[in-house]
Amino acid sequence: MSTCGKSRRYRRLIVDTDLGLDDLVALAILRLQQCHILTHPSLPDHLTNFRICGVTVTSGISTANVRNAELLQRLLPSGTPVYVGAAVAAENVFREKPDWWNRTSRNVEQFLSSLPTTKISHSHELSDHERGGISAEEYLANNLDDPDVDILCMAPLTTLSKAIDVFSQEKPRQSILSNFFIMGGILNDSEQTKRGESTAPFGYSETASNQGLNISSPSSEDLSTEHNQFGEFNFALDIASARKVLAVIKAHIITVEACTLLPARFRGGTRSTNLRSILERRDGVEQQSDTTDEQIELTAARGNLLKLLLEFGTSETQWDSLSAAIYCNIFHSARDQKLLPIRPNELFLSDLGVCYYPQVTASGEFKDRCNWKSVDGYALDNSIKCHWIHPEFSLEDEMTFFQFLSSILFGK
Repeated sequence: MSTCGKSRRYRRLIVDTDLGLDDLVALAILRLQQCHILTHPSLPDHLTNFRICGVTVTSGISTANVRNAELLQRLLPSGTPVYVGAAVAAENVFREKPDWWNRTSRNVEQFLSSLPTTKISHSHELSDHERGGISAEEYLANNLDDPDVDILCMAPLTTLSKAIDVFSQEKPRQSILSNFFIMGGILNDSEQTKRGESTAPFGYSETASNQGLNISSPSSEDLSTEHNQFGEFNFALDIASARKVLAVIKAHIITVEACTLLPARFRGGTRSTNLRSILERRDGVEQQSDTTDEQIELTAARGNLLKLLLEFGTSETQWDSLSAAIYCNIFHSARDQKLLPIRPNELFLSDLGVCYYPQVTASGEFKDRCNWKSVDGYALDNSIKCHWIHPEFSLEDEMTFFQFLSSILFGK
């Protein structure tokens, strides 16, 4: 285990992103929280003590390419290596991406292009290895057997799936020891409870045949049926990889319900604290001159997060940003007590990423469907004890999240 100072022990964090707007907010939160950890050794012990050691880019909202990887480094702590994955996921489903998708990827590129580069005196020049000498899949594979590594997946699981393939060529899958936090999936009862996004995973209300879907896709039958236009983006974009990954590793699964702000109809009143009230405080913040590398980094991290929130708010940026907060463990034991253990052979994923398991359905139909013998050639790993399904996001969680944002943005 890595250590910092006399007693602060930290975990090495790798983030897998497809560069959506919510991914940018999540990465900005993680960078700023890392600054607070480094400068506030008396932070509560329950908060995850981590250092961002690398970021991998998977195709999803944005395309995994060198250009986007280089732009992303402006948002990250100085010297953070970024690795590029294969650019394949979206093309498996769409002939043409819908307008909202292209608009979001343009917003991401424009925002990253607007950021300055931060100069830190002790920052190191990236080696050829870190600049792309190896792929994202190889980088992840090299870290899968390290129990001190956490991997936060905020993208389709394409890259992680390929990393498991690379790893398995040299070592048995049972030696995968990293800890995984995966934002993906939606509960099968969310259409009734309305606690999740409760929309088509790609933003459709019409049938897929009118929306530019690639009807030759293996999942086209599910995608082109109005009844099945319910799911979650990350899993649906590469469902084969999602199924394979969850068959061979254990993970904290953060479904849409666990990282969506509470809809107004569940609130019973207005928020006493919200994003607007937090951002109004920015004018009253005392400006300080940056004289040390730590202050320069803190100012840059705060500025990036503020700019993101001012430009985009939380309407399009909540899912991965809340997943980052869950990883930071800001909710502590209140949510830990509600974690639901699920064995891999109790979990079934529909083609659009809907999660079925015993605790959320009264139907017995899924029992035969989810008792997989294998997934794309991967036998279910019986040594995996369980996944942990995170509970739905609550009003109390929302208050905690906004207070957390306020503390890292404006705390001393």
